[in-house]
Amino acid sequence: MIKQFVRDFHYALNSREHSLFTHLLPEEKREKLGAYARKYDHFVETGTYLGETTAAMAALYKKVFTVEIHEELARKAAARFADHVNVEAYHGNSAEVLPKIIAKLDGPAVFWLDAHYSGPRTGKASRECPIEEELSIIFGNPSQEHLIFIDDARLFVGKNSYPKIGRLWKFVRTHSPYSMTVRDDIIRLYRDPERY
Repeated sequence: MIKQFVRDFHYALNSREHSLFTHLLPEEKREKLGAYARKYDHFVETGTYLGETTAAMAALYKKVFTVEIHEELARKAAARFADHVNVEAYHGNSAEVLPKIIAKLDGPAVFWLDAHYSGPRTGKASRECPIEEELSIIFGNPSQEHLIFIDDARLFVGKNSYPKIGRLWKFVRTHSPYSMTVRDDIIRLYRDPERY
């Protein structure tokens, strides 16, 4: 399994088409995430920001959960999605809110983990990148075969509480049965290749 990851990682670093550092436009990311609505009913997002991903996924998934730590952004999201019966918008630290959301899931979900700090107009908790806490919570529900996407792979270089990609892979292997790939600046974790 580690040999396959090294091959995939080497390929990502050296391929123009699937480079680790290739950026997709936000609408391209939303299109990729939305494609999984055919296989999954639930979408869980950490890091709501302006709510564009939330809005796009609400049109496709039966239920969307989103959490934002920045008070003003969370307030705006709550107002924006107040009339959406299939959206639950939360204010708080993703590591504290995710257990509440996961308790409401009655099946596997697509997770979009984007709660890491990315500039002055975004919020942050005590750590800029809560990814290991978020993954520990998700992995604590082993009966579900979730599909997990982590945005901004280029930031995972071992600074400002972002683990290096290799350390993150070791964390995933140690704590879960998930496989991991990196492509288009997105880290993907999956258990069932047929659903991925």
